[in-house]
Amino acid sequence: MGTFKHTGNTITIDDLQIPLNIFLILEPSYKVTTGTEMVLYKDGVLKVRVNGKTNHVGNWPQGDRYIARKKDFATLLSLTQKEEGEITKEVDALARPEECRKREYPTAEELVVALWKHIVEKEDASESGISDLQKRRADVKNKYPLKKEENDGSDSVKGVAETVLPKGTRRTRNRSKHSG
Repeated sequence: MGTFKHTGNTITIDDLQIPLNIFLILEPSYKVTTGTEMVLYKDGVLKVRVNGKTNHVGNWPQGDRYIARKKDFATLLSLTQKEEGEITKEVDALARPEECRKREYPTAEELVVALWKHIVEKEDASESGISDLQKRRADVKNKYPLKKEENDGSDSVKGVAETVLPKGTRRTRNRSKHSG
């Protein structure tokens, strides 16, 4: 046997606190009369305080059902909290896309290593990882667009590995300094 307590906009079943609006999703028929300050069901006895006066009512089958559904309420509560967390992430992405980009962009170390492999070790863009990194950067830009990128008329931000190096550098990267 457990404990059911309703005060204000909170239902407590044992140690689980449930906002009333969440509780009503699974138990829409639950009602309290106007002026009810507290409903307490413990050890088979229902106590209701209305306008400062406590009444002992006795057995309450609905209370037993509510207590038995504690696991259902916990599951629903965790799902709604997860949804709220996802909503918060989306709001943050809209409000501060620069910060979201920084978290998901490739690190400076990843970029330097890929460029080193491409320029110094002469690996092509896919072997060096430049193509993958540029795709990640483009995906992040599409996921968190900045205002100036939204106004360019295209549906997405595109990324191409060959645009990593300026044209002059691409043409001359195989020449040595002294080859003329």
